Amino acid sequence: MPVVLLGTIFVIAAFVLPGTWHIDAAIPAGSVSSPDKNLIIARICCFLDGVWCLYVGLSGGRWHRLGPESLIVPKRMDEDEPISRKTASLILMLIVLAALVLRVLYLNTSFWLDEITPLTFYRDSSVFGLLTTYFSTNNHLLYTLLEKLAVASFGEQEWAVRLPSVLFGVASVPVLYLLTRLIASRFVALGSALLLAVSYQHIFFSQNARGYTAHVFFTLAATLFLIRGLKKDKVIHWICYCACMFFNLAAIIASLSVLIAHALIGTIAAIAVQRRGGAGWPLFIRLAAVFFLTLLLVLHLYSIIFPQAYMVVQETYRVQSTGFTLFSAEFANEVIRGLKVASGPIVLLAAIPALVIAVAGIRIIYRCSWVLLAALVLPELLLAAYLLKLSLAVSPRFFLLALPLGLLVCAVGLDRVARSILIRLHRPNLLPYVFLLGMLCVSLVNIPALCQYYRIPKQDFRSAVLYLKSKPGLVFPVSIYTAREGFAYYANRVGWHENIEYFDTRTVPDFMAILQKHKANQLYLVTTFPRALHLDHPELEPLMEKYWIIDKVFPGSIGDGDLTVWKPR
Repeated sequence: MPVVLLGTIFVIAAFVLPGTWHIDAAIPAGSVSSPDKNLIIARICCFLDGVWCLYVGLSGGRWHRLGPESLIVPKRMDEDEPISRKTASLILMLIVLAALVLRVLYLNTSFWLDEITPLTFYRDSSVFGLLTTYFSTNNHLLYTLLEKLAVASFGEQEWAVRLPSVLFGVASVPVLYLLTRLIASRFVALGSALLLAVSYQHIFFSQNARGYTAHVFFTLAATLFLIRGLKKDKVIHWICYCACMFFNLAAIIASLSVLIAHALIGTIAAIAVQRRGGAGWPLFIRLAAVFFLTLLLVLHLYSIIFPQAYMVVQETYRVQSTGFTLFSAEFANEVIRGLKVASGPIVLLAAIPALVIAVAGIRIIYRCSWVLLAALVLPELLLAAYLLKLSLAVSPRFFLLALPLGLLVCAVGLDRVARSILIRLHRPNLLPYVFLLGMLCVSLVNIPALCQYYRIPKQDFRSAVLYLKSKPGLVFPVSIYTAREGFAYYANRVGWHENIEYFDTRTVPDFMAILQKHKANQLYLVTTFPRALHLDHPELEPLMEKYWIIDKVFPGSIGDGDLTVWKPR
């Protein structure tokens, strides 16, 4: 058989590949990657290609659907449907439209640092270069490719660079609706979609030119197809699952925790089917083939850059200034700030009912589909365990999957609590109105945060540059440490040239060299992320405070991201 022969050739080739194969052309000069490591991964990919071909060839390549005794069917909370499918589709379209409007408002505001660095690092890189080099954790591969496509189509404008993130953010809304529909009515599913559409946090990341909304979208979609595959075992569901997980890992390499979590869930599902008297072994074989194919595709994508990516991640997140310790007051404060939680009596007033709703929601989701609950919780636990084991710095954005999970729990829990109360009051007919009122109240909580968010850019490098450009007399801005890339980007836009109209520095010797060329009263300093500056270059702070004072602060919605302009004393 041709497929079996091809598989045999691949397996043999994996052990006889020459040491220079696919290495010389792939590894750039100065890369942290090792030829030996790349060769090992290339051999692993070749071997796994052979195993897959042998599996397909020896099994005949025919698809045999599993019987009902091998499947796991999620339960519905309630069978009643307050609204028709046509009405639900119309409302969902309106919710998606509202999500789009909220995500394009003020989309052209100034970039922040993490949006600028991949744009400038990979602006002139070819697609081959992107697939073979990994210089920074800011290179979210899929997003970088889509970003280059958007810039080529519309020009290097803020809205164009952020457009892929906006589209993934909007697309996540109907996917959450479909995911909720697996266990709940159309009304409850519309509630969860509405909460995601108006979520301040999700809008924030949807206007961030990074791969986070793509990660959320593909994780939700992969979870949807995993549950559908376990329910019906249709080939289209498994193909869609493989595609979603492949693009998920292309979006953010940390999505590997999602694939590992799904593999663990699949194993537990097969054991559960076997224990209830069903045919668990055929389900295990099916899932093993699906996860194997997904992993094989991902290995091919990252076969060249994985050693580089591993080293870069280790080096980046071992630096304290890149994040926080997971169980620390700093991390907790950052999470609270990101959630825009009100203080004082409001928190105490909402804490108890929120806890009741959360417990009810988690309980119902577990009873209806433990696979759904585990698929959204387990990846976060695995990622947290990995970060803790290696003592790496963390940021709240690493756990963005908690957001759709929390909104799903809120919608399901509110429906269950309201239903229980109204049944006791003998007024179950009021449930749609009470649930709608609850969803609107939760949605309205986002209004103050959104009003502030739309008013303040993430980091206002553009305004800082224009402010300094408007200064009378001879003024030389000096951007310091984390302000350097962002300031340089917008300085170049207004025609300034580095080391002529402006300077940048990150060390005292560089700073002193600038002072030797120019008088201190001609220099205006620009700083941002004071925590990182304090942790990484504390020697600069006494010098700054001795000769300069704060002139103007440009607020930023990114934590610790205000732009501070310092003038001579």
